[in-house]
Amino acid sequence: MMANDKYNKDLAVCIKLSKEWENEMAQVEEVNKNLASLTDEYKTQLPELQEVEKKTAQAQQRTKLLEEQLDWAHAGIHRKRQGAKECYNKAVERHEAVLEAQVEHAKGMEQQLKLKAHLAAQIENSVEDYVLGLKKGQAVYKNIRTEVFNFATKHQVALNAMEAKLKLSP
Repeated sequence: MMANDKYNKDLAVCIKLSKEWENEMAQVEEVNKNLASLTDEYKTQLPELQEVEKKTAQAQQRTKLLEEQLDWAHAGIHRKRQGAKECYNKAVERHEAVLEAQVEHAKGMEQQLKLKAHLAAQIENSVEDYVLGLKKGQAVYKNIRTEVFNFATKHQVALNAMEAKLKLSP
């Protein structure tokens, strides 16, 4: 009768550990879904990032071109005293365009860096959650495996004892 109680107790422990394992695996699955969702979000925002990078490159090219034009305008001012006022006004306009392009470039870079940092933080958090869930799942699996092994060993010992008693009986 005690062996049967112990068997039922061990069986209850195994069932409890099995349910814990299922819960942990559900959490791991949820983390996997979150990771997939973040990956999809990154993939959907990637064209936007690429567009920002493209605009940044265009702004840099325009900046370089405008800086070259500004240098030419300043050289013209020194070479020719006549028409200096007109050349100066053109140079000021070009300089303002350069500054606007630089501001646009800086905004694009700032936006890109913020988005990259945000995505990196989300991915890092998801990976940490996934690793934690995986470690918990492995620990639960190890406990279940140990409990099942102990249960099987005890069950085998009980069977061996019962067989030995049966063989001793005339």
